[in-house]
Amino acid sequence: MRILRSRRLKPSAARLGSKGFLVLHKLILEKYLANRFTEGEAKGLETGLERGREEGRQEGIKEGREEGLDTGREQAYDEWGAWYRRMLEARERGEDFEEPPPHAGGPHEKE
Repeated sequence: MRILRSRRLKPSAARLGSKGFLVLHKLILEKYLANRFTEGEAKGLETGLERGREEGRQEGIKEGREEGLDTGREQAYDEWGAWYRRMLEARERGEDFEEPPPHAGGPHEKE
């Protein structure tokens, strides 16, 4: 009974004896460490996934901006090219060409 009082063990653990107690202690410790590893792994995985999502968002925003700028440039070139062709055709026919160039009022002004 001295073991029970000093280590505050349950009576069933005291009946195991010192060797049985060590085996039980080892099993409990292994289970505890396995749980802690699993919890840490899950927490690390979630942190890594969130970090990856954020990096993906930032990369997607950057790519979207670049793609939008490229699309805008293409549209502007197309508009200017069409305007220039109409101007040349009017000059060939000897007509006055009074159409203002695309975005003549500035990039934010709409007709």
